[in-house]
Amino acid sequence: MGARQAGAGGGSEPATGDSPVFLCCDGARCSQLDLISHGLTEALRAARFPADEPLTPAGRAAPADRAFEPPADTQVPAGPERRTSETARLLGLDATPDSRLRDLDAGAWRGAELAALGPAQLHGRRTDPATAPSTAAG
Repeated sequence: MGARQAGAGGGSEPATGDSPVFLCCDGARCSQLDLISHGLTEALRAARFPADEPLTPAGRAAPADRAFEPPADTQVPAGPERRTSETARLLGLDATPDSRLRDLDAGAWRGAELAALGPAQLHGRRTDPATAPSTAAG
C-alpha cells in the first residue's frame, strides 16, 4: 500500500531496533502496513495483462465475509484502478485513490493473454523493462 521501510533518520536505509518503521504515502510514519490485493478479475483468471477491468461475480462475493476494520484515523491509499476501488468498497474501506500505487502499464499488451506472447517477449519483459511495448494512450 505505498510504503517503504525507513531508518531512524527518516531515509530509506534499514531501520534499527526490533520493529520496522514504514513511511506512508504522505510521508508520515506508520507502525503497521497491511497490504490487500484486489479481488478476482477476468484478466487475472485468464492470465491476461490487466486492462482496468471490474471484479468478476466471484471477485465481488469473496470479500463479503472478510471485512477489514482498520484503526481509527487510518489512511487507506489504493491504486486508482476500478478493481482496486471496488475491492476496497466491498471490504468497507474508505480508500483514497493514489496514482503512485497504479498497477503496471502493459502498454499494447493490455488485455493480451500471457500464452499469446512468445518466450523471447516474456523473458525480455522479466529481464529488461524497455522490452515492454509502448502505451497506445501514452
